[in-house]
Amino acid sequence: RHAREQAPCRCTQNANPPTNNTIALIISAVLMSIGVVQPCVGAQTVFGLPLGFHALVGGSVSIVLLQLFIQLVLSPILWFPWFKRAEKKALALERQADQEA
Repeated sequence: RHAREQAPCRCTQNANPPTNNTIALIISAVLMSIGVVQPCVGAQTVFGLPLGFHALVGGSVSIVLLQLFIQLVLSPILWFPWFKRAEKKALALERQADQEA
């Protein structure tokens, strides 16, 4: 490398897209701020309650509906590309192993 050349900035090269939890939190915050979903009352709940019960302790039915939507509809949609990528990698490794055998 020449002295004038600079290495590319790694902070932008390896920038990760928002995670699924970040997307869910942003959606929740926006819906609460515009009044579609009531804010949580701040009650402390026991970790591990079934889906929906945890949200019901937090306040209202709108929170339950939001939690059910995020967990049962949005999360599978957000995770699907990651599962497809893992499936493609596994299939490629399997084909490579078959060709070598």
